[in-house]
Amino acid sequence: MTRRLVMFTDCYPYSNADEWKRFELEIFAERFDEIHVASRLALTDMPDPLVPGKVNILPPVFAKGGQTRASDLAALALLARRPGLFDSGLSRGRLGYLRSSLRDVGAVLASDTWRRHVAPLLSGSHLYFFWGRGYADILPFLSRDQQLASLVRMHRYDLYPETNGGYMPFHASIVRAAGKLAPISEDGVSDLSRRFPDQARKIECLRLGTNPATMGPRRKDGVLKLVSCAHAKPVKRLHLIAEALAHATVPVHWTHIGDGPELARLRNVAKTLPDRVTVDLPGAMLPRDVPARYQTEPYDLFLNVSESEGVPVSIMEAMAAGIPALATDVGGTRELVARDTGILVAADTSPTELWQRLARFAAQDDALTEAMRTASAALVAARYDIRANARRVADAILQLPVAA
Repeated sequence: MTRRLVMFTDCYPYSNADEWKRFELEIFAERFDEIHVASRLALTDMPDPLVPGKVNILPPVFAKGGQTRASDLAALALLARRPGLFDSGLSRGRLGYLRSSLRDVGAVLASDTWRRHVAPLLSGSHLYFFWGRGYADILPFLSRDQQLASLVRMHRYDLYPETNGGYMPFHASIVRAAGKLAPISEDGVSDLSRRFPDQARKIECLRLGTNPATMGPRRKDGVLKLVSCAHAKPVKRLHLIAEALAHATVPVHWTHIGDGPELARLRNVAKTLPDRVTVDLPGAMLPRDVPARYQTEPYDLFLNVSESEGVPVSIMEAMAAGIPALATDVGGTRELVARDTGILVAADTSPTELWQRLARFAAQDDALTEAMRTASAALVAARYDIRANARRVADAILQLPVAA
């Protein structure tokens, strides 16, 4: 029997981000006879040219700038097909969320891409949903055979209800329909198993990863060199770093890699920092260029002060180059950042407390810092090697039953 995989993504390979999906595809190409990638939305006109040649890239459901929604009538028709989606605890606000989500699903199922390119592949295929929301919202509307052949990966916004005001329209239905659920952290496994104990048997941690790398250089000029990398949006709370550096008592250089709506705010705050603090905001970089930068720049510590996370690949990339991390204790971050690989701080850490912790790191013995660098790189190599973890994902997918 042909081993065929249909991988559902949000934007990849029609985006400049999420390069690790390509590394997964390289491994999948060794394990499956056919691979088809179905993206919901295109952010670029052309797909990633480095996708393995064996992989068939399907047209996106929505071309760049072309996302639409189905009518309310079509949404009601979907609800009639799956009345169990209606939650008796819905408030007016949640009803609006359910309505818009049903219209999104209706638009996907009515699209030419779905009817001509995706739907004909479903029977006899393994189905892999990289995210637990978005394209995965179609899962409750598939046949039972197709549902049992599906693995759904879950990260943060598609896993924790509190990141969505306590409600995700199809979350419970997706959890019950999927053949296997794969949070990227043990924290996610615990959270999902607690909320759905009757589904715990099919929940397994399948981690993300990055490429193990060689150690980057050490600083030699006596300046504490900090780096962060994230889309500058409110959940990342990058302003806390700037506010912490207002208390700096030693020379500091902070580089933030990434663009976004909060970048202008960061630029304004940076202008008010003391002279001993310098800030570099280069903006967005191609994902493949970020690890290369860690190989050449002497960064002392990576910073992540998000209010919510899964297990950040951005931290893995820094640690792979021997850069320890300071991070907030949210989601599964503690599975990556521990005493020997960095500094874990409370989610509600104040700017003053954050600086105090940074100052202690700057003053610590060089031998301890070197041990943290070594431990960081070793942990990524042992637990977060993207290709090793992709093989585990492939194994889990291939164990699912596929009806002929």
